[in-house]
Amino acid sequence: MQETELKFSLHDLEAYETVIRNLGPARRVREQTNHYFTGDEGGRLQNGEAMVRLREEDGGFRLAFKEGLVVEGACFRCREVEEDLPPETGRALLAGTRQPGETGGEASRALTASLGEATLSIAGTSRTKRVELDLPGGVVLQADHAVFPGGREDFELEIETADPGEAERELRRLLGRRGIVPKAQTKTKYRRFLEAAGLA
Repeated sequence: MQETELKFSLHDLEAYETVIRNLGPARRVREQTNHYFTGDEGGRLQNGEAMVRLREEDGGFRLAFKEGLVVEGACFRCREVEEDLPPETGRALLAGTRQPGETGGEASRALTASLGEATLSIAGTSRTKRVELDLPGGVVLQADHAVFPGGREDFELEIETADPGEAERELRRLLGRRGIVPKAQTKTKYRRFLEAAGLA
């Protein structure tokens, strides 16, 4: 499926906490651990053209495959395919006793069709604290505090939307009232992971 997201970076923890404090209360707080795979023969995963991610959250696992990224300002569009995995399958992927292309689900089939059947391995891990906030019009704002290899941290706002222009105007209006000017993000979390891990 096509994923369309707005992404904005925040300067520091103080700005991040100001957003949460002023646009809250939070509808949900999520702790996510993201494991990224590389090792395809064409090197598309290591250069960021595609992504294979295993996400752990609340004891569950979700496999994701993304490719075809297009960035226009703060708007990120890509093909994204995901599948939920049984805990034993997720643990097998972490242990390297099973491959992402062997789970039999939609994401597994998509990544195999795109990357082939190369043996992939986990390149590293990042962690995200995600605070979900309700905005007017039924829009959900995700405020992310990400920690990458080496202890590098950053702060980001995300909105999944079919109307990025209107969502961006509304977000800038809401934040402008609080003296916050978000900066358009230029890189995906995966690209920032690769850079922090010294792989890009």
